Amino acid sequence: MITRAARLVLRHRAVLRRLVPLRGPLLLRLPEFRLYVRLDDWVIGARIALRRAYEPHVAREFHALLRPAMRVIDLGANIGYYTMLAAAHVGPVGSVAAFEPDLANGALLARSVAANGFRNVTLFPCAAASATAAVNLLLDDSNGRLVAPGTPGARRAQAVALDQLLGPAHRVDLIKMDIEGAEGLALAGMQRIIAANRPTIISEFSPPALRAVSNMAPAEFLAQLRAPGYDLLVIDRARGLSPRPESDAEVIAHFADSASEHLDLLARPRALR
Repeated sequence: MITRAARLVLRHRAVLRRLVPLRGPLLLRLPEFRLYVRLDDWVIGARIALRRAYEPHVAREFHALLRPAMRVIDLGANIGYYTMLAAAHVGPVGSVAAFEPDLANGALLARSVAANGFRNVTLFPCAAASATAAVNLLLDDSNGRLVAPGTPGARRAQAVALDQLLGPAHRVDLIKMDIEGAEGLALAGMQRIIAANRPTIISEFSPPALRAVSNMAPAEFLAQLRAPGYDLLVIDRARGLSPRPESDAEVIAHFADSASEHLDLLARPRALR
């Protein structure tokens, strides 16, 4: 999801592109892994190059959950920041399944996997949804979202339901979802996996995007996320992880008070306390 600061950059990117002549991939050496970025990708790549980090409040909680031998799914892998972070920590016995429907992002992600020598990452060039079908993907730099047929500038892409692709026998310990409002569709398509594995889930929560892409009210999404026996905690940009589980009403109020386009949520099985 694009932050206010990123939107300011995007409004002036025509000027900034003249100041940043390098358009080819740049290999960053970050503390725990290497990552290829494009400096003309103002939404993701340039921000990581500038800050040497990405979404630190979310990355901190994601990092804290990682353990050797874990099986991780990264939905909306983009250029692979979370994929690389997970691969660096789950080790050779663990695995990371990275889903990214944009082929350019996927190619960059594959270069990062090779640069790190990771053999525990599998790339899926598709989006996660409620069913296997062709979809329309609209990009803003490296950031993509599903849109209606006929949307100007949209590209065709493939979507899959994780239950159909992987099946409930596929062990999953941790799922990260940042798919620009398609979280409701993805959740509907992996109910058997969740029931069989009860993974911890980190998900973006954007009521406007959920309505537009998943055709789902925010309360409905929270109820579905909570239904298998999960507690919901907010990962606040300033305060970090909430000290206790929050009700659906509290989560929605937190979003309203945030003056942001989205919140980040941690859905934790109640047995894990």
